Amino acid sequence: MKRIVWTLALVAGALSACSAPVVPEADREAALAILSDLDDRTLSVEAQLANYADDAVILVPGEREHRGTEALRAHLSTVGVGVDLRTTHEIVELESFDDLVVVQGRVVGSAGPEGSDDVFRFETKNLILLERTDAGGLTISKVIYNMAPTPGE
Repeated sequence: MKRIVWTLALVAGALSACSAPVVPEADREAALAILSDLDDRTLSVEAQLANYADDAVILVPGEREHRGTEALRAHLSTVGVGVDLRTTHEIVELESFDDLVVVQGRVVGSAGPEGSDDVFRFETKNLILLERTDAGGLTISKVIYNMAPTPGE
């Protein structure tokens, strides 16, 4: 009997060590809503900023960091200007913690001059850190692109 109990305990321990972390569905839904806003080119810069913490930072390869509301406002106001930009943010992996949600993601899309058929398709990879707010929601703390799109690839 003891042998069976120990065997079951070992199997249960091994299974729990191998199982993927449980992600609350509410975190996944909140993250998807934020990512959807990032893709919505009809949103004003102010509406986009509502998804970011006051001290949030965006790191794009080859650019200086964009840190804080004013820097984010300046950055977001130039994204897609004069360009037909279409993006879809996707969650590759999501992990929830007490005060943080980590999203490993990617963006697939296309860009080209407005009114032109000359477009290039691209894919980027990113890491997005979402902090829990006092109200229980999520807000973007950091966006780190670890691959930037290159025209013609």
